[in-house]
Amino acid sequence: MEEVRERLVNGKPMYLNAGANYHQTPTKKEQYLYTFMAEHMYRLICPVNSAYDSQTRSAGKLLQYVELLPVGSKDPAVDMFETSVRGNTNVINYHTNNNRAFWQLPSEK
Repeated sequence: MEEVRERLVNGKPMYLNAGANYHQTPTKKEQYLYTFMAEHMYRLICPVNSAYDSQTRSAGKLLQYVELLPVGSKDPAVDMFETSVRGNTNVINYHTNNNRAFWQLPSEK
């Protein structure tokens, strides 16, 4: 995912498997890579703590995510965070455009 996103952002060449399809419908390279993949690689999100039961919603629980945004993102703004309550679960989304920080391996506990 990191390499595909980096290539899309920087306009580097990409190659598509001849058997690639979208929901069992063959697609053209330009449509698949530069429309579908570009749309789905624009914003990426993952839990801050990836562990068993880390995304289960329950009363009073805090879920934290980090979201990778493109450079220049204004909505939402980079280096900010959003908080919300979904049901009875508190959620914090941290925003960054720091690729290295987003893709780093988790630290061992």
